[in-house]
Amino acid sequence: MNESGSKQLWRQVTVAVSAEAVEAVSAFLGRFGTVAVEELHATPTSAQSHAPVIRVHCYLEEERARACEQQIAEGLWHLGQLMPLEAPVMRTLAEDDWMQAWKEHFPVLHITERLVVVPAWREYSPREREVAIVIEPGMAFGTGLHPSTRLALQALEQFIRVGDTVLDVGTGTGILAIAAAKLGAERVLALDIDKAAVRAARHNVDLNGVARVVEVNLGSVLPPPPPQDLLQKPVLVREGRYNILMANIFAEVIAEMAGALVELSAEGAHIITSGITQERAEIVLQAFGGRAALCQRLEDGDWVCLCFCVP
Repeated sequence: MNESGSKQLWRQVTVAVSAEAVEAVSAFLGRFGTVAVEELHATPTSAQSHAPVIRVHCYLEEERARACEQQIAEGLWHLGQLMPLEAPVMRTLAEDDWMQAWKEHFPVLHITERLVVVPAWREYSPREREVAIVIEPGMAFGTGLHPSTRLALQALEQFIRVGDTVLDVGTGTGILAIAAAKLGAERVLALDIDKAAVRAARHNVDLNGVARVVEVNLGSVLPPPPPQDLLQKPVLVREGRYNILMANIFAEVIAEMAGALVELSAEGAHIITSGITQERAEIVLQAFGGRAALCQRLEDGDWVCLCFCVP
């Protein structure tokens, strides 16, 4: 709710894009608000390999949207000259409307034999050895529906050990941080530069009963990008040593923070990077070259999760 007590209105900007364009569009829209990526069920034929198969949604407060709408439209037009984009669709909605849209098509997701993502509004009884992660998306990214999150969860399950310390940069809903806690981490620091994501992650941490293990802060390992008027004194993490470090963001952002992630790594740490398309993988590989060795590469269609081992 806003200061007057009425429910907050949001502006939803939706762009249908190809897999090749999703990172560029997400990075651009991320300058204005909270971005979520929705993979469509339809699969294009080989002759339509560049057809839109993903929707990028950006959510920003209605008042801010009015001030930025022309800038958003012009930026998307310019991107559309370089890659296939459909015209943006903009609409105003309340938080309750947005949440209801998610609830209609968000099933219980079996990520691996052990990891299960359960929407907060669905009943599910975990089977023996299953680890259930309860998620209420809020206005944040990270539900397990998108391949980048699924790949990161698979990598986390592979590398984490009981008693590990974990850093999750760009936590979104907190899904990776919560999974780490439930898989045995001793301490997890989850960071995001978006206030809505921090609220969603803290709520989900409480839902899963892991607040003693997971700390959620507004912050990053790098100074936040403009605009900074939406941020409230973000924490800049420069100290600490972690056994598992995770960044499910975009290739260019991950590449920029590669040095900081390595510096925050304990001896023998694993760095899990996701949110990367096949054509952007080389950007991340080059950024970690000489700093850490690639020890695992997981793929799901056009998406890649690159895992690095720190000596």
